[in-house]
Amino acid sequence: MEILDGRSNVTELGGKINISKITGIILFFMFITPKLHSQSFPYLSPGIRIGWAGQEGITFTVKFSIGLNSDEDLRNLEYYNFTLGAKTTLSKNQNKHRTMPFPFFQLQYGREPFKGSGVFAGGGMGFALINSEGNKIIRPFITIDAGLLLFPSVDILFKSLKDPFLDLGLLLVAPIPMKSI
Repeated sequence: MEILDGRSNVTELGGKINISKITGIILFFMFITPKLHSQSFPYLSPGIRIGWAGQEGITFTVKFSIGLNSDEDLRNLEYYNFTLGAKTTLSKNQNKHRTMPFPFFQLQYGREPFKGSGVFAGGGMGFALINSEGNKIIRPFITIDAGLLLFPSVDILFKSLKDPFLDLGLLLVAPIPMKSI
């Protein structure tokens, strides 16, 4: 595990990953998803999250999403978005093995399981850039949530396959249709 340079190239297990290229590819495929149809519209969605992560204590997350919703009133069908964020701890715990703070990115999808309810269930999959014994490494980062504007959620960071990091919390989002900006 080593940092190749101070920019966006990170290595682990002998592989080289360029985060800016991955981000470009993800954005390209996100906006040509075949399920999206002519009634889709773009939106921006800032959000904040407060959580509890065991030994790490109270966590705080700031995120910003850009995505597409498949209905004009933000209350029907499904959404797809790309999210960039950062998670930190509000605890004064000085554990030398702490992974926080860390930035992350995810592709997210949500669906209204009961039509007309306005409540979404969904989640995201992506990667976090964490500290591990003085090095920066990329790890899988998953979110599962459900709600309307306020989402109870679970964040799962795989520091290793044997050591998943769970963070239970509440996420508050503010979707803003781009046509109103």
